[in-house]
Amino acid sequence: QFGAPRVDSLLASNDAREYIKNNGAPAYKPLIEQENGSRYFGDNLISLIAIHTGQYRALYDYYASTADRKAACVAAGLWMKNEGTLQQTDSLINIYGDLPECGALAKLKLDRMYGEDPGKQVEWIDEALRRWPGWRENNALRNRRNSLTCPNIDFRVRRQTVTTDKDVTLHLNEVRNVKGVKVTLKRVNKKAKTGFDMVRNYEKTIRISNEYEEINDSLSLGRLPLGTWKITVADTEGKTKADNAELYVSDLMPVYIPLNDNSAYIAVVNAVTGHPVPGAT
Repeated sequence: QFGAPRVDSLLASNDAREYIKNNGAPAYKPLIEQENGSRYFGDNLISLIAIHTGQYRALYDYYASTADRKAACVAAGLWMKNEGTLQQTDSLINIYGDLPECGALAKLKLDRMYGEDPGKQVEWIDEALRRWPGWRENNALRNRRNSLTCPNIDFRVRRQTVTTDKDVTLHLNEVRNVKGVKVTLKRVNKKAKTGFDMVRNYEKTIRISNEYEEINDSLSLGRLPLGTWKITVADTEGKTKADNAELYVSDLMPVYIPLNDNSAYIAVVNAVTGHPVPGAT
């Protein structure tokens, strides 16, 4: 920021150090508004200047040279949030791991692990919550753990329209933390009392070794009669929200034959036999 004083230059002066020691942000109210994080630095002016001008490394260097390890730890978290590597964060955790404030570094390490093996992330989250249970950002760790382990089933069929002579396979993707999958097929019939005139049920046992592993699987639905089918997929324990899709079973296939006068001849054939379908419109 233009005109912002450099923290390291201020701290080079013994007079400035003494002034900062004896005067804090509260002395300048209401000109300066205190924030919750300022308490880690004794509400002093050097932290105010450093934080609002982005001089986090200088703030860390200052507190690392003092006996105030708690402030140094929080300053390290501010520094690592904007730069640094996973290895640097690990090194700082080794230094300040005995302090409750190290929870800030634990959160940053998890951020640096984004995209890595889910098992390693869950293992680190559990360790961090055990070592620094009272840290104020721990809900972010719990939320991340939930996203890595929440029960999930995604599914699809390769084609939305199939013929009666083809087996239908339901592809199960990113299946996580469930013991089984149940599938219900209902054929739509608006004239029926329930809106459906045929129901088929399927179940498949899922074997996953832990709560964060994701697997892909499949389930054969066999051949289906003609009609529009509603597919409902959920887990057998009711931990996932049921998801729906539609599948169309039809043996009709239109055939387009271009003519020389920019028109086309259109015929409807049976997709299974290849024979014309009389009366199709």
